[in-house]
Amino acid sequence: IIKKNDNVEKRLFERSNKPMTSKELWEKRAAMAREKKK
Repeated sequence: IIKKNDNVEKRLFERSNKPMTSKELWEKRAAMAREKKK
């Protein structure tokens, strides 16, 4: 796993203000990857 989006994930974490399960994190990461490809 490439830790390139650590600060992005931290911002998402702080914004939602609640712990995410790893599944939710993976789904968010996948969604962000799809957005970047556009």
